[in-house]
Amino acid sequence: MRRICILPDRNAVVVEKGRPVLQFPPSFPDKLDHLKNNYSFKIEGEEKVAGQLAHKLVVKPNDNYRYGHRLWIDKKTGLLLKTHLINEQGKLIEQFMFTHIKYMKHVPEKLLTSSIDSSKFQRLESDDVNTRPKAQNIAALWRVTHLPPGFKADHQRQLKMPSSSSSSNQLVFSDGLASISVFIENNMNDPNLVGRTNVGAVNAHGKAFKNYHVTAVGEVPHATVKMVSESVVFMEK
Repeated sequence: MRRICILPDRNAVVVEKGRPVLQFPPSFPDKLDHLKNNYSFKIEGEEKVAGQLAHKLVVKPNDNYRYGHRLWIDKKTGLLLKTHLINEQGKLIEQFMFTHIKYMKHVPEKLLTSSIDSSKFQRLESDDVNTRPKAQNIAALWRVTHLPPGFKADHQRQLKMPSSSSSSNQLVFSDGLASISVFIENNMNDPNLVGRTNVGAVNAHGKAFKNYHVTAVGEVPHATVKMVSESVVFMEK
């Protein structure tokens, strides 16, 4: 599967091989058994969202290494109509919701036609690690020695855009609901993040390690990305 990002202000189309990070509308795992060790689930009645009757599902984490969720799911269609992301202090930090929704039996072709003319856009493609054996061997030398309970290695790849002379390795870990990405790149004397930062619900923690820079990023509490970032080591041959 490929993720395609259209950047109209740069007249560019970026094609990235691999799985998309975000979905719209957001989805939720349909198999919950493997999540029960780290989350508890509770149905809290029904409420109306965007004129539709919805089940309210509360997902509470069993520790402070991941966020909680409140989900409103259309009773008839199963569509996720509204979500709340709850931090470790129990505060709302991010939400998504439909304010109006209309289910159509047929979608007119004109609604599926892009309003952006991309015929003259530059096409940039990044390589997937599975197509680069040498890159895969390099990524395999890195280890995250301390992960929060329930988080396991998901996939890894090398990110390299044609417009850049440098590349970085990306290691992804997931508990089935939350995920953390670890980016490892050459220092190249560029200013990089050391310590913490955040944008909305996304936290990041960076450190310098030998001739590399390591950054852990995820929609998880800062304590989680800090734990992961600080535990990254390079396994010498």
